[in-house]
Amino acid sequence: AEKEQEAAIEAEVGLDVTGSTVEGQGDLDDLIGVNLDEGEEVEETPEEKAVTKWLSENKVDARAQAALRALAPELQQKIITDGPLTGTNHSAMLVARIRKVEAAASQSKGATPAAAKDGAAAAAAPAAAV
Repeated sequence: AEKEQEAAIEAEVGLDVTGSTVEGQGDLDDLIGVNLDEGEEVEETPEEKAVTKWLSENKVDARAQAALRALAPELQQKIITDGPLTGTNHSAMLVARIRKVEAAASQSKGATPAAAKDGAAAAAAPAAAV
């Protein structure tokens, strides 16, 4: 049952943790900021440093960390500006936040100003026909 739950979470957040890559995101070494083959650190941007600091303060598991790092930087910032994780399972709370910001981002991409205007016109049309 645990493997099924892990597989469901991996599918939900787009992770392939059995290998060393995250789909569409490149090598895991780059994602975590360490070259595991050579032990060399990759220079982090200020945004990446903020994410690293937030993760160290919130004590989440490796999968949840990888899921956060796999997000676009602006989505990572939305999650960390929500403040510290609460509750007993910080990893689950982080995955829930990730789902929330991804859903909001996909909704905002789908609703363009022109589509909203067309939708409002379509909604008004039946009222005018009455």
